[in-house]
Amino acid sequence: MGASGRRWVGMGLVALAVLGTAGGAAGQDTALKLGFVDVQKVLNESGRGKEAKGKLEKERDAKQQEIRAREEEIKKLEADLQKQSPVLSEAARKERREAITHKIRDLRRVFEDSNRDLQKRETELLNEILREIRRVIVAYGKEHQYTLILEAQSGIIYASQGADLTDEILADFNKRK
Repeated sequence: MGASGRRWVGMGLVALAVLGTAGGAAGQDTALKLGFVDVQKVLNESGRGKEAKGKLEKERDAKQQEIRAREEEIKKLEADLQKQSPVLSEAARKERREAITHKIRDLRRVFEDSNRDLQKRETELLNEILREIRRVIVAYGKEHQYTLILEAQSGIIYASQGADLTDEILADFNKRK
């Protein structure tokens, strides 16, 4: 769990303590309505989550095809150099080796740039979807008058299945395309 997740749990527990104390002090009904959501499940099983993963896979596949094509080109150049090496002058061999070395360097740069771009794209897409999931959870909590909704992966040791709102949130999220 990241720092953000721990912060949410901490804030939730503080809110729970404050609500319990405030309700008891004012003589009000202290019945709390609690629930939890497995945000990762919503992300993985929602239409938007699946769509985002599909986009990322297509982008990854396209980048891998480009990299494979460059690798094949380098292999062909190396094979050609091996075949022609006996008949080439030293200067020609050196020139071809430098060209191959340059293409290898370019391939490494393309590979690293592709990985960095894909990671950035994945982070952007996932963060966008997670923000939307959180909005759905907040709206659901308000609509159904929940006191507190926790994230299931944040260290909940036990919760009854009746408190699991994941499927309801998943359904709401899928409706809001």
